[in-house]
Amino acid sequence: MWVSTDQSRVTNLATTAEELAYMHAVEFSDVSTVRRLLGENPNLRVDVIDPLGRTALRLAVRNENRELVEMLLEHCNNQNIHEAVLQAISEDHTAIADLILKHPSYLAMTRKRIRLGDTDGFFKTEVESQFSTDMTPLNLAAQKNNFAIVQMLLQRGERIQKPHKFSCGCMECRNRMKFDQLRVANFRLNAYRGLASEAYISLSTEDPFLSAFQLAKELRNLSNDEKHFKKEYKDLANSLSRYVVKLLDRVWTQQELELVLNKKGPPETEKYENLARLKMALENKEKKFAAHPSVQQHLVGIWHQDLGKMETLGWGLRHLYIAGLALVYPFIVLVYFFVPNKQWGKLAKQPMMKFMGHTLSFMAFLTLVLVTSFWGSAQLVSKDRTLKSHYVDIYDSYVNYREFQQRKAPDFPLRAIDPTLSEIFLCVWIAGMIVQESQQLNNAGVYAHFSDLFNVVDFTLLSLYVASLMLFNWSYFKAREAIQVLGQQNCSMMLARWHETETHLYWLNTDRTMWTQKDPVIVAEGLYAMANIISFSRIANLLTANESLGPMKISLGRMLGDFLKFAFFACFAICSFMVSLRNLYWYYADNPVPNDKLFWWIYGRGAMKDTLNVPSEYGENADITQEVGQWLAALYHVSVIIVFVNLLIAMMTRSFEKIVGDVDAEWKFARSVLYVEYISEGCVLPVPLNILEPARDAIIGLVQWARRRARQHHDEEEMVVKNVRERRRAACSNIALPGELGRPQENGHVRQSRVSAISRDQLTYKVNTLDEIRHNIFRTKWDLVELMENRDNAVRHMNSCLQAVSSELSTFLPTQTTRRRSLREMKSLKEVNEEEGADKSDGYPQTHVIVSGSKAR
Repeated sequence: MWVSTDQSRVTNLATTAEELAYMHAVEFSDVSTVRRLLGENPNLRVDVIDPLGRTALRLAVRNENRELVEMLLEHCNNQNIHEAVLQAISEDHTAIADLILKHPSYLAMTRKRIRLGDTDGFFKTEVESQFSTDMTPLNLAAQKNNFAIVQMLLQRGERIQKPHKFSCGCMECRNRMKFDQLRVANFRLNAYRGLASEAYISLSTEDPFLSAFQLAKELRNLSNDEKHFKKEYKDLANSLSRYVVKLLDRVWTQQELELVLNKKGPPETEKYENLARLKMALENKEKKFAAHPSVQQHLVGIWHQDLGKMETLGWGLRHLYIAGLALVYPFIVLVYFFVPNKQWGKLAKQPMMKFMGHTLSFMAFLTLVLVTSFWGSAQLVSKDRTLKSHYVDIYDSYVNYREFQQRKAPDFPLRAIDPTLSEIFLCVWIAGMIVQESQQLNNAGVYAHFSDLFNVVDFTLLSLYVASLMLFNWSYFKAREAIQVLGQQNCSMMLARWHETETHLYWLNTDRTMWTQKDPVIVAEGLYAMANIISFSRIANLLTANESLGPMKISLGRMLGDFLKFAFFACFAICSFMVSLRNLYWYYADNPVPNDKLFWWIYGRGAMKDTLNVPSEYGENADITQEVGQWLAALYHVSVIIVFVNLLIAMMTRSFEKIVGDVDAEWKFARSVLYVEYISEGCVLPVPLNILEPARDAIIGLVQWARRRARQHHDEEEMVVKNVRERRRAACSNIALPGELGRPQENGHVRQSRVSAISRDQLTYKVNTLDEIRHNIFRTKWDLVELMENRDNAVRHMNSCLQAVSSELSTFLPTQTTRRRSLREMKSLKEVNEEEGADKSDGYPQTHVIVSGSKAR
């Protein structure tokens, strides 16, 4: 923002005739006049401003006069040069900005600023500027998406500094907050505007998808911290989402799309994983990226892979195809369980088949819940199964016990002591659901897993079912224990332990009029009822895959959020009126206002006149109380029933209209989350067969480990035997040495040992026992050690013989050497042309001497 004080205006304002003429010539691009004025007036103030606060250089930049800008750059100060380049970038005068950025004056100014450590200009105090003090040419060019300027500055090594975290408490951040809090907020916002620009991301990073996703996530988190700039940061995050979609529009081949969606890790590593980048987009809530047609086409292709041309079939044929797959699915699962790597076994890993299996399993679970609710509960209580009809001895002791107490001893129906068949199946199913939930939790992590609302619903569902089943089984256990204890006691023992007897009789009696309100069965039935409601609502997650019901489910979810907001305010209103009416009618204890009446009044249940009446014996003394009560009731109807209910309707209508415009993208994003969940590895077998999968994997792993160890040990044994055979063959092929001839008994022992070893080896191969092979290897080892010692002795003996021969020959070798030396001296005395004859004449005596010497020897 341009701010100017009166004193600075008076100081820098053009006042003299020369200065006014100078500013007039610059404004109308009169280059010759400007050159003349600068030449005739060396002391002319070049940095003067006009009444609007504009310098001559800024006027030249606005007029895009390149020659005039070059002339003024030689005379202007650094501040005006900086302002001029920012104005050129702001007005998209790329050529002028390029000229200023390459000028020696600007380069010298930049080097000086870097040398002084002024990298962001946060603590600058200049006031005559239309730009913030922290604005740099790179940041402004990035915000304007000026690719040419951004590329040039990036090639120079300039970068936009990323601000510290909002919660950073370092010394620099504390000093900046003390200096100017508003400037800190604007500095952070300007920095992120530059970092989030398309030009800067495209030119400064090797992986723009990764940079855009990470920066968008950071901006969305920052919008929750910077409450005052929430809209600005959300707009920046949305602009990054649109930028990523533009990049996807430039992906034209399937290979390029797979590289984009499967890239994982930083740009410098060539690491790919199936749909890794799409998973990252789903985690960051990049809905436009996930809903892009190219991404959806690739995702649906993976969803229907290995199923032929199912996606090209018509509506009727497709449903027949799915029905056929559902019929053969049990066979596919059976094949996968025993031979998972076969062709039919691999079909069970197909994403759509996994989804079909889990859907069929969940439908079977709901059927089991219905059977347990309508048929299993009726089997637990039977009037024919009483204490007298099933346990006569206990009944007789019970009658005597009651007679002694002078109380009646009526026969009573018994509690169930064992779960029904449907309850056993239900326990197995819930155990499978717990295993599945544990696998998903292990694969995704705690935070990522519970960030999905449906996973929270699943956890709540399993908690309620487990708690209810534990309470049911506790009741069964206590009933069996009571029968076991009472069956071993007579009347006297019952009387002696009357307190325990009453407890055991309580756990046997199924008459609920005799139960306490906290009986485990009553609590378990309440938890079981809530779990059943959640179970049927869990179907909504499966509806996401349907093209017709999926968008409706998204709209319903949004409106449910509005209802929760309404319930929050309605609770406060109901509580306020409830407290007021309670305080008003507390004295009239015969007719207090029930707490639930206020809630049911919203739906027109109950008569207000009957509820707020004061007993007649109080007469006219209670008229004021009745009048105030009536007025409060009327106010309650107006505020809660009329205002709040209509407000809820308006909120839900607004949410529905808002979703309708973007419902396709919302549904495709939700469907992508569902598809990716089933495309990922793991959770192949449906509930409850997944209970057996870990045991099968453990058995297969153990068998494979045993095979590897056996194969490794067998290879090691073969290598040892092979080495022994080679060394034995080499030892047997050698010629007997003098040392061996001198020790016939020892040599015979070695031969005998070798023969016995060979015979033992042959026997070992027939028996094929590991202990005998190890024993023979050790025996052969010592035989080979003995054989090698014999060879070493023979080599030492041969060396001694050679040394003796060499000592005898040493007496002859010096004589021969002296003769040769004399011959060389004789040759040196002869002429060159007679040297050959002299050699021939000297050769015969030499030969004669040698021969005679040999003979004499």
